Amino acid sequence: MTPDRPKAQGHDDSAEPERLFRLMAETASDVVYAVGPDRLVTRVSPSVERALGWTPEEIVGTAMSALVHPDDLAWSTERRDRLYAGDPDAEAGGGFVLRMSTREGDYRWVKTTLTTHRDAAGNVTGFTGGMAVVDDLIEARAQAAEQAELFHSMSDSLLDPHVLVRAVRDETEQSSTLSTS
Repeated sequence: MTPDRPKAQGHDDSAEPERLFRLMAETASDVVYAVGPDRLVTRVSPSVERALGWTPEEIVGTAMSALVHPDDLAWSTERRDRLYAGDPDAEAGGGFVLRMSTREGDYRWVKTTLTTHRDAAGNVTGFTGGMAVVDDLIEARAQAAEQAELFHSMSDSLLDPHVLVRAVRDETEQSSTLSTS
């Protein structure tokens, strides 16, 4: 149920969803896009230019998979195939992270989430996607992993593998150390 509201003279409610989509897409920092049943992009927000360097006109009518890094293509194609087949397990998980090509030929890490669109019979008719550049997150994870490895290497080198030292209490409850090889 929607509240009654006065309509402006000449106001067309059928244009409202389109106007709202354009407003959100044009002001969003993340890339918003729509993909049809043919797997081609039907709409993309102008933020794609900030994110990947491509203009919306260059992206509309192409498959997003054309921008995917070759090392990410097989698994991401398999996932999209499962999504188009309506596999509910493929929809779980909150999206995926992969590399996409910039207009300059470099690759950026992006996190993509998809919302499935279905017809009345339940068949998948396309998706609306959101894409955020996560290069900084990937770099931070790599640095954290590198620092953890360095810490483990340093702590391992502090241990002499030939001597095991452990504290034990003797019969007088006084602490002493035993060394065994």
